[in-house]
Amino acid sequence: MSEAIKAEIEQTPRERLTPEQISEYLNSAHEASGALASQQLRWLLPRLLECCAEGPWPYWNTEYTFRKLNEAGLPDWPEAERLAVREVFRGVLAASLAGARSGDEPGALIAAFVRAGEPIGPYIELWEDDRSEAASLALAEFINWQLTWAKGQRHLRLSESWSSKADSDLFIAWLVQPETVIRLQEAFFSASSAAKAEVLSLAHDVIAAPGR
Repeated sequence: MSEAIKAEIEQTPRERLTPEQISEYLNSAHEASGALASQQLRWLLPRLLECCAEGPWPYWNTEYTFRKLNEAGLPDWPEAERLAVREVFRGVLAASLAGARSGDEPGALIAAFVRAGEPIGPYIELWEDDRSEAASLALAEFINWQLTWAKGQRHLRLSESWSSKADSDLFIAWLVQPETVIRLQEAFFSASSAAKAEVLSLAHDVIAAPGR
């Protein structure tokens, strides 16, 4: 970090930090681990989450935007603080499912939240409960682009984005459950356009006839 940018950040109140300034700080100055990293993250987090909710992301890559939360010990924070972070994450995911955000699609967001130290369950449940056309279409698009079939096993193309194989396997199991096939069928028959119906049909075939 240059001296000029360092001075600029030091002189800017936290609530007025720009996404660009936060990006530079995360990239160049933030401690990677330990007590100091946790202290720094706790100080920055309110503005960081505010920027994420409003857009644009403070960093070019969602995974790296939140990775330091895990390094700062998010899973061991007091429950009220962890749940407050989760509430913001769920809000960001809900907006993405509704098509209200530009940038990362829901699957990539879930991977980023898990990398931050969050359990995957609350985010799968949110996607499960949202039966809007936009959410079902996002599910179909994720399946079409990310779910692959190799050597008799299903895999996610972005497997390196997951903190553990267990999380990846749990997500895959949710994607390929029989209920998903039914959901895609129902969304197909009520699709508002031929283009959307095609996306839903393709995803249905990926699950119903894997490896075809």
